[in-house]
Amino acid sequence: MKNRRNSTIFHLESVFSIKTRRKYLLCIFIGALVIRLSVLFLFPNPHLGTNARIAFIGGAQEILYGEGFADPLYPVFIPPLTAVFVAGHFLLFGEHLTAIKITHCILDAATVIAVSASAAAVFGWGVALLTAIALSFYPFTIFTATYIGSEVLYAFLLSLLFFSRSVRYRPIVGAFSFFLDFFSVWRR
Repeated sequence: MKNRRNSTIFHLESVFSIKTRRKYLLCIFIGALVIRLSVLFLFPNPHLGTNARIAFIGGAQEILYGEGFADPLYPVFIPPLTAVFVAGHFLLFGEHLTAIKITHCILDAATVIAVSASAAAVFGWGVALLTAIALSFYPFTIFTATYIGSEVLYAFLLSLLFFSRSVRYRPIVGAFSFFLDFFSVWRR
């Protein structure tokens, strides 16, 4: 009689070659990106929250106008990395919010891959594949990618930090993502 445990999804390491794994991860990245972009364009969210207007967009405009974070009205409870991120987008693409939202969709789809690769390092490729598929369709991550906030950037950097434990250049990637994670939660 065949052992049932050997036929489960948790033993996919022997079935998938490295080339096949990369193809699956690329397909999952593209699928997650298509889901997020279609939600972004099918259900546009014209409303900007208070944090988006005052802290992120307002902080980005202060950076672009050379004032930095010197304004005493800038909220102290908001980490500055997202405002710097938005200012970079304003500098490159003009003051269009759609470019920021598209970048959020790309970063969130990359987060799916980074979390999946971290799961593969800990649990194996079977769990990684299930994680990637589940995270691709998780509604909260899809929704956060369609508005301007700090969640997508922080989740991407945090998943990059965990992913750095499973890559070749882990000290460089880990130090870089730790530095950015620190500045995404640091308050003045």
